[in-house]
Formats: sequence, C-alpha cells, structure tokens
Amino acid sequence: MDNWVKIRRASNGYIIEYPATYLDENEIEVVENEIWQDKEDELGHVDSLVDALWSIVDQMGLPTSRCSKKRVKISIEPGDKYEGIENGN
Repeated sequence: MDNWVKIRRASNGYIIEYPATYLDENEIEVVENEIWQDKEDELGHVDSLVDALWSIVDQMGLPTSRCSKKRVKISIEPGDKYEGIENGN
C-alpha cells in the first residue's frame, strides 16, 4: 500500500485523496477524499489549492508554529513583476 496523498484538479476545485485509512467489513480498503471548491473570484483556484495544501499539512501533523525549529509555511504572494492595481493600492 502506498502512503502517498494525491491531489487532483477538478473542474471547480481540487480533490485530495488520502491513502486507505481502514478496511471495511469485506476487508476492502476505504479511501477518504476531501473536496476543496474554488473561491468565487478570478484567482479562486489559487486560494483553494492553498487551503487544500494546509489540510494536508494538518493531516500529517507537520509543525507550523513560529516557535518550531523548522515549520511548514504555505503562502500566496504577488509575482515579482506584477504591476496590477488591486483595491485602490
């Protein structure tokens, strides 16, 4: 059994497929999925991917504390050469 988490793009979001977490009464592996729907704006798919990645970090129990020796940090930032105007800024 592989212990890989799979992320698939759907037409309106992302699907996270975790490794089989248990066997049902017929001893068939049960796979659990999470669905992350895109936010309703132009770059909503970026926000939903970040949310999905944070969910994986949380499921794996990885450190995210600012006090940790090393931590996982996932963020969105503008491109280095982005010159657009947002919210009057």
